[in-house]
Amino acid sequence: MKAKVMKIIAISFLLMALVTSIFNIVTIKHGYEVNRIKTNQKVVMLTFDDGPTTDDLAILDILKTENIHATFFMTGINLVKYETNEDTKKVVDRIINEGHTIGNHTYTHDEYLHDQKKLVKELQETNQLIKHVYAQNGVTIAEQDIPVRLAYLQYFKGIDYVQKQVGIKYLVRGYLGTDYNEAQTGKDKIIHQYMSHLSKGKIFVCHTRSYAKVWLPELIQKLKQKDYKFAAFRDDAGQTDSYKNYGKLVF
Repeated sequence: MKAKVMKIIAISFLLMALVTSIFNIVTIKHGYEVNRIKTNQKVVMLTFDDGPTTDDLAILDILKTENIHATFFMTGINLVKYETNEDTKKVVDRIINEGHTIGNHTYTHDEYLHDQKKLVKELQETNQLIKHVYAQNGVTIAEQDIPVRLAYLQYFKGIDYVQKQVGIKYLVRGYLGTDYNEAQTGKDKIIHQYMSHLSKGKIFVCHTRSYAKVWLPELIQKLKQKDYKFAAFRDDAGQTDSYKNYGKLVF
């Protein structure tokens, strides 16, 4: 009898653990992360991480030629140079004035699993920098409207604490290829990676690197040949390509 009771208790604990795991996956991760637009329309989002640097200038030239708005997830350690470095200011001002979006990519691009308070501090500091550079260009933006992407697309239990402290709606993920390792990957493989993961509403994670000028024009042409349009986050200046015009962001 005692053995039977113990077995029932053990099974109960296993079921509780299973239910908890499912709850974490469904309600926590899906509640705090997004990686696509829920839509039936052919649209993608191009995003570029790790700037601002002068490598963004070639990317901006390509986007301007193709009439595309993108999202640039910036690190605070680079963005803080806005007031002291003319090149940084030139890049950031172009991004804002040409209708693109600036996102928060933490301050130091570190790993934060064991130091969530550091992550909170970095996100808050970077948000302030983003609000400042927008204001310098005559744009007012609320902190809750600044998209956030963690370095390395990291996710860990307890991210809800960070979200509440910073006021984050969600963490922006997406499909991550290997454009950051062009020496090993090369143009054809980079393009193939993105195209083979193409689906309606997909968010592509790209990087601020000089090699982008080699593969980005061809990727855009391939997407356009398949009748894909491009979306971003901003709609403060009448941008008609906000993701909101296509659907909502979901995991």
